[in-house]
Amino acid sequence: MNHLLQSSILAAALLLSSCGAEPGAQSTSDGSPKLSGDLMLATQCPYGVVGPAQPGRFKLQGCAGVLSDLELLPTSTLYFAGDCTQKTLAVRTGDLALDTLWQVLPDNNFSLWVGNLGSGLRFKMKDGSQCWSPGDLHIFGRLDCQDQDRMAIRFDEIRLELAVDAPPPSDTSARGLPRCNLPASCRMEASPSLYQCR
Repeated sequence: MNHLLQSSILAAALLLSSCGAEPGAQSTSDGSPKLSGDLMLATQCPYGVVGPAQPGRFKLQGCAGVLSDLELLPTSTLYFAGDCTQKTLAVRTGDLALDTLWQVLPDNNFSLWVGNLGSGLRFKMKDGSQCWSPGDLHIFGRLDCQDQDRMAIRFDEIRLELAVDAPPPSDTSARGLPRCNLPASCRMEASPSLYQCR
């Protein structure tokens, strides 16, 4: 079999295997399990219009030793609202368990510990069992203010620490579930760009 034919077969096999990937499934090279499901992100314009939610494309990092792939079950959307004039960034969840307003730096960069999502995150294991974890939110990035009416929020990283101390969630869907047994370094990470008022 010549090299050209071998290369074509390999390319076709890779394409087929990637087409079969579960939507939102993200894996890492540090031994962390795959994460399926996703945390939805959206923006809100200063005058109130909410943009469509989009998946954050999160992946697990620092979670080596977790024996099962995890599925993130649906949770409240995370909303961001940047204001280039006031130099602020509002962060809230759809259920308002988190609702905060932050000043960004004069150069429009931000590096913020926002706090716990409040309602927690629910995960399902391969065996069907469920557990909950806090989501301690850290965000790093900048407001892109070239067009203040249609600005972008560019995240170098959105990080959710999953093994921090936190009270059980008040969310009824997570109440009564056991806490996920995750390593102290376990976190979810994504680096999206969100376009506001577009």
